[in-house]
Amino acid sequence: MRPAEGIAILLLVGMMFMSDSAAAPTTTLDEFCKNLPKCEGIAGEGWFRLGEGRCLKAFHTTYLNFEDAEKACTQHISHNNFTAHLVSIHSKAELDQVVCAMHKVTPGRPPYWIGLHLTFYVENNLIYDWTDGTQHMFDNFAYNQPNFFNEEEKCIETNYYSWGRWNDVNCAFTRPYVCAVKV
Repeated sequence: MRPAEGIAILLLVGMMFMSDSAAAPTTTLDEFCKNLPKCEGIAGEGWFRLGEGRCLKAFHTTYLNFEDAEKACTQHISHNNFTAHLVSIHSKAELDQVVCAMHKVTPGRPPYWIGLHLTFYVENNLIYDWTDGTQHMFDNFAYNQPNFFNEEEKCIETNYYSWGRWNDVNCAFTRPYVCAVKV
């Protein structure tokens, strides 16, 4: 077989796969998020259900640094003696719900604070914890992230380059934020 024939076969096979994937139904984020369940029993608008036992809200009008965003969640939001925190995300399904809550208030995809932050670093071992104390077992970091750039990036934002991708940044940066509370 000549090289040109091999390339032609590869292109043909590639086009077959592309046509199959192009024929698959696509869903816009608006369509995907339209049925995000509202959270009953929490005062105020914009609260949505997160999994079975939590509610979340994306706060998009105030930009705060990481520490102040966590304080805003803990000081101003409580429900049935549970204190809110920056959101912790434990699965792809929860990530989808967080992305939908952000999309409903700001479809332009700004980066938001989530509750993951660096708590321990030694010899390239980065240990992250959630501000609500739950165990960090799931993540959705963008390619080459986290990178702990200049040893200054200790807090995690979402919507890095694409919806729901995570990135480590300097905690002093200001961002909108997502809070979650147990119900």
